[in-house]
Amino acid sequence: MFIMLLCCQSALSQDRIESYRKQVTQSEGADKIDALNELALETSTSNNSESIEASKEAFRLSNELGYVKGKAMALLYMSFSETNAGQFGK
Repeated sequence: MFIMLLCCQSALSQDRIESYRKQVTQSEGADKIDALNELALETSTSNNSESIEASKEAFRLSNELGYVKGKAMALLYMSFSETNAGQFGK
């Protein structure tokens, strides 16, 4: 039963990741930044490199737009991923 629950959770997570990837390519401005941040959070434990790249892009775009919330969330999610990857202090 527990293994079946884990498999369902993994499938749901993969669906969310694909949905956020699609939103990133189809959105602009703050919506794109929010999608990048959601992608970064969703991949923070399963794909550190994708999570860090999404966070960095969200941070860069947030700086360009002056989107303070997007910038803060990007830094938070970047810290999650870098901690999980053991990249302290980068």
